[in-house]
Formats: sequence, structure tokens, C-alpha cells
Amino acid sequence: MKKVNDQYGHEYGDILLKIVAGTLKEEIPEGSPVIRMGGDEFMILGNGITEEKASELMTNIQESLKQKSKEKIPLSLAMGSYTVQDKDFCFDEICHKADMRMYEDKKRTKADEGVEIIE
Repeated sequence: MKKVNDQYGHEYGDILLKIVAGTLKEEIPEGSPVIRMGGDEFMILGNGITEEKASELMTNIQESLKQKSKEKIPLSLAMGSYTVQDKDFCFDEICHKADMRMYEDKKRTKADEGVEIIE
């Protein structure tokens, strides 16, 4: 998102965020809140969603974003998920594990595009 804001301006970045947020709301099952964590990071809390269903949802989101993309800037997201079946869990730990999977996806995507990530 930083690259978009720098190259095209914050107004364009805001438009892209709205498109992404709208896409998430369209694709995510009813009753699963979509929360903007800050910047261009979102969290989805999905009750009763299996790992398989989470993977399917992420694929559907990417496909929907591809359809909404403009030529100059293709829309895509780095995504990670983590599912919990036990009622006894640590929310911070789950967030961390999902976040780590998202960074793995981001690295994989950037590697496919030939872009190096510096952390």
C-alpha cells in the first residue's frame, strides 16, 4: 500500500482500501466480523470455519480482487489463517500464528514476482 500511496497518492490508496474492505465483506460468511487492524491489515473472525474453508475463502477473495483490479495496479492480498477447534485458547497466540502465515504468504508472493523483502 505504501508504494500505491507514494506513486498515486493517498486518495487512490483509500479507494483501494475500500475496494478490499468491500470484497472482504462480500466473501466472508455472515456473522464473521471484518476488522481493520490498521494501515492495510485486516482481521476476520470466523466462527466455525475449518482450515479447508479458510483456504477456500482466501482463494475466493483473491479471485474477486483480480476481477476488480485495474491495469495499473493489480489488487491482491497476502493472507494467513489459523483455525482453533478448542474453546480454551490464547487470542494473542492465534493472532501471532495467523500473522506469521500471512508473512509466509507475502514472502512467497514476492518471490514469485521476483521482489526481495527486507525485514
